[in-house]
Amino acid sequence: MDELDEKNKATAHDIRIVTTQEMILASNLRSITDTFRQQANRFHQRQYCFLLKQLVLTNEEALCDEQEQIFIKNV
Repeated sequence: MDELDEKNKATAHDIRIVTTQEMILASNLRSITDTFRQQANRFHQRQYCFLLKQLVLTNEEALCDEQEQIFIKNV
């Protein structure tokens, strides 16, 4: 347990003062990253839905709802 406490101690080199501009930049970068990740996930879901529609059997139909969730039903 002492080893864990030693590793978690902050030294003077670990502490850094961040300016307002740096905080705003970090926040904006996180927002952009989150938006990109969401769009990439949506694109992936659409591609998956398209692939399922292409591979569907003749007696089944693939449906995608507004959230791009995939349902397969018998026709």
